[in-house]
Amino acid sequence: MHTAPSFKQDTHHSTPNNTPPPPPPPHPPATIRLHLQLARSTPLFDLSGRLPFSIVFGLARDRRHDSHPDEDLVLDTRRSLLDVPWALREGLLDWDVLSTDPGGGIMREVARGLRELDVDGGDGGDGDGEDDGSGEGRGMQRERFIVLESLVGRKENFMQLLTLYEYVVNPASPLGRIFSSAGEGVKFEISLLRPELGIRWYRFGKKGDFIGEDGEFLPWALRGSGDDDTAGGGLPPLSHRHGTSVGRCTFQTVACLSWPPNLSTHISVVKGSETSPSSYLRISVSHSSSQPLMLQTTGEQRHLKISSRYGLNGDEQYWSRILHEFPGNTKRALHPIIRILDASTREVVYGGIPGFVCRLRDMRKPFDPRPKRDCMTTILPGETLERKVEISEILKDLPDGEFEVHLEPLGMWWCEGEFVAADDEEDGRLPKRFWSENVPPAVLEADPLKFRVVGGVLV
Repeated sequence: MHTAPSFKQDTHHSTPNNTPPPPPPPHPPATIRLHLQLARSTPLFDLSGRLPFSIVFGLARDRRHDSHPDEDLVLDTRRSLLDVPWALREGLLDWDVLSTDPGGGIMREVARGLRELDVDGGDGGDGDGEDDGSGEGRGMQRERFIVLESLVGRKENFMQLLTLYEYVVNPASPLGRIFSSAGEGVKFEISLLRPELGIRWYRFGKKGDFIGEDGEFLPWALRGSGDDDTAGGGLPPLSHRHGTSVGRCTFQTVACLSWPPNLSTHISVVKGSETSPSSYLRISVSHSSSQPLMLQTTGEQRHLKISSRYGLNGDEQYWSRILHEFPGNTKRALHPIIRILDASTREVVYGGIPGFVCRLRDMRKPFDPRPKRDCMTTILPGETLERKVEISEILKDLPDGEFEVHLEPLGMWWCEGEFVAADDEEDGRLPKRFWSENVPPAVLEADPLKFRVVGGVLV
């Protein structure tokens, strides 16, 4: 069980001769402002708890308002905007119910729950950092202190410099029970109210200069503080660029979700021969369902997005998956969906860099999100689907040595069932009876495969 580190000024951390190391030199008052982005890991709050849910903050330093860009910035998240239960109760974060609420009953219950929320317990009072003993790790532990690295040598824009902080909320936690009490189908919105971050303690320098290995403050880290809970050390309050921040996220409660059946995936290589000189990567997939399983292997993927990254998943929702029947040369098509490593150095020698996807849409035509039928691949119960993908052109560019091939864990939209004659009336698209965007993706996961290359061919 996670226990939040306490604020103790008499904590002993000393060198072998029992003399504490000198504190880092003091800094003059800083002028610092952060970029802040607010999001959520998924648009659904699963009341059963199977689908992980978290409020996601993206933080980056503002080059124009940073007096110490050559040093790391260490932040304490406790009792701040990043401590979600605290921030909701104290008004640093705003909330609203977007669903129809006759008589305002849901609003009153949520407001009462937040007023009575215990935020004085460990880990911000929400309990999300504790294991419930179920063996499933309900609620992963959060880091109390986060580090925004030095800006020296960094030329990227702030969106590329975001450091992500996730506040995991599960239905069994105090905050999760407030959301759960609203029932199924209720849509919530959480938004930023003011530019204040509410950060009570921060310092410039290395984390190890202020925080011990046990996660507690070193004695000198609190010097200059009025009290343990306002350990500002004479530094001015931190704020964020409120006008340019993405300051709201919405999510909806659901009772349960349809999960894909278990997929069994194996990969192997097929060497070329005198009669067939091409080399192939072979993928074999079967499933545990008693029904036919249809997988979307190409086209825009509109399954439930589950991501710890800020914002959308980028181009990966448009890439063809490994089970797609690729025409012609596959060297370019495979680049974003497999990764080949040098087995000795662990260096990526192929893949791992997304390719560009052109996704133009005629806005004058009504949009139908359902995939075309030719985007779907069906695996019958009890059968194994095999795909062979040519990799000869990839092997030619590899030096002699041993390598590992990995499948990228890309999600696919899926459904159980099969087409019937009446489905021909659906204009070539998946029948409406199968369609839902609120399905977690099916993902192919296979053990890495080692192979050896000499002279650009498999041996």
